[in-house]
Amino acid sequence: MTINNTWGYTSWDTSFKSPTTMVRDLANLTSNSANLLLNIGPTDTGAVSAGQADALRGIGTWMTANSAAITGAGYTGLVAQPSWGRVTRKGNKLYLVVNAWAGTLHLSLRSPFTVTGARVLGSASPVTVRAAGDGNDFLPSGSATNAIATVIEADITTPTPAAAGTGSGLKAEFWSNTTFTGTPAVTRTDPTVNYAWRFSGSPAASIGTDNFSSRWTGSIQPRYSERYTFTTASDDTVRLWIDGQLVIDNATPHTAAVDQGSVTLVAGRRYDIRLEQTERGSEAFMKLSWRAPAPRPRSCRSRSCTPQPARPGASTTAWPPTAPAGPPAAPAVSVTTTTTCATRPPTARRSPSPAPAPASTSCPNATPIRARWRCTSTAYSRPPPTPPAAPA
Repeated sequence: MTINNTWGYTSWDTSFKSPTTMVRDLANLTSNSANLLLNIGPTDTGAVSAGQADALRGIGTWMTANSAAITGAGYTGLVAQPSWGRVTRKGNKLYLVVNAWAGTLHLSLRSPFTVTGARVLGSASPVTVRAAGDGNDFLPSGSATNAIATVIEADITTPTPAAAGTGSGLKAEFWSNTTFTGTPAVTRTDPTVNYAWRFSGSPAASIGTDNFSSRWTGSIQPRYSERYTFTTASDDTVRLWIDGQLVIDNATPHTAAVDQGSVTLVAGRRYDIRLEQTERGSEAFMKLSWRAPAPRPRSCRSRSCTPQPARPGASTTAWPPTAPAGPPAAPAVSVTTTTTCATRPPTARRSPSPAPAPASTSCPNATPIRARWRCTSTAYSRPPPTPPAAPA
């Protein structure tokens, strides 16, 4: 990002960003665990113009009082970003960077946590926190301490996750038909479901590239008690069950599509999972992932997924024994499903760079730029540079 509107030094560009704009940009980037690359354009003698220096001093002054919200902080993974500012996290502390100071500051939770205390940085005024709607209300008692952004620091505790699973993946079965009939041609354990067979042929050498079906079964074990979203990317059909409940149902043959379904799961419990896909022709995809509202995205990997034991008489490839069944599953889960078609645009080819324009003075406002010329209209967004005096 530049402090004004150009890279490098430009004498006529005095549109310097204010400290308010730059501090709020910094807070926004920090709340997304991003970095700020800030450009200044010194003169040919190395001097920094007054406008740029003022902007940098403004950031420094704000950081002197509020650096805890920025230095070492990042994405919270716990709340939705509010309209009144941004929220960052460092360990067991949240930092509410408040641009629009109000009597009530609401935070919508995306993952459970408890607030044990809150205060305004640089102020002795207390902050009351209460549960409200889908999250918490913060009620500061005093006035804002900074015209750019006032920071509230909150102490939080988060639930202790359940022990990590010990599974090895899901049991995968593949048929050389689209009806799941007969003995599977291939049975194995897949640590993850992430296939683009259009580019890698088929599930196995013994199965053709078209007209096959796939099924994955086993159990999943979440580490947090939350509402989870399951996402599939598939072609041609897909169906997903969690604990016997149909969560994703896109059984009409389709091109590449993304489907989602949400269920509430309890930490440490095992839930049966069953995923079915068929391939009729052309492209073939099957990908499965699941995540909580706070981004702890995961594919169905070995530590959180356990395969079902093989059916009698099935041809199998050995895998580690299935661990004993865990606690009974929760009651019937509530389900929300959505479907989004994903179209694949044609690959764009990069056009060759145009040849440099020849030096010319045929247009009335041509100005030289490093041995090239540009023509500009007489309507300037800022005053044009002063033309050189004509020779005597």
